[in-house]
Amino acid sequence: MAEHSGKIVGYACGGKRAYENFRIRKKYAELENMFIEPRFRSQGIGRLFLLDFLAWVKTKGYQYALIAMSAKNEHARVLYKRLGFSESELHLIQKIR
Repeated sequence: MAEHSGKIVGYACGGKRAYENFRIRKKYAELENMFIEPRFRSQGIGRLFLLDFLAWVKTKGYQYALIAMSAKNEHARVLYKRLGFSESELHLIQKIR
């Protein structure tokens, strides 16, 4: 968690992921959720969350760190790529009316 003046302004959570598909069978950890209040973004908080998460992943012996994200969140994509993440799969979705 990130705090400012005693108030929580951001958090990140993740853990082990039972990630198995026909393409890859490896030990994965997933950053499941991360949020930072809009006025506190672009101040390095997300980067610190990710670095802490990656350090935890390494200590646990996982082979991969996974993040699922909205394709529209370009700001987050830039941050993730800057820290060494690469795009792996593409999922397409259609709302059925």
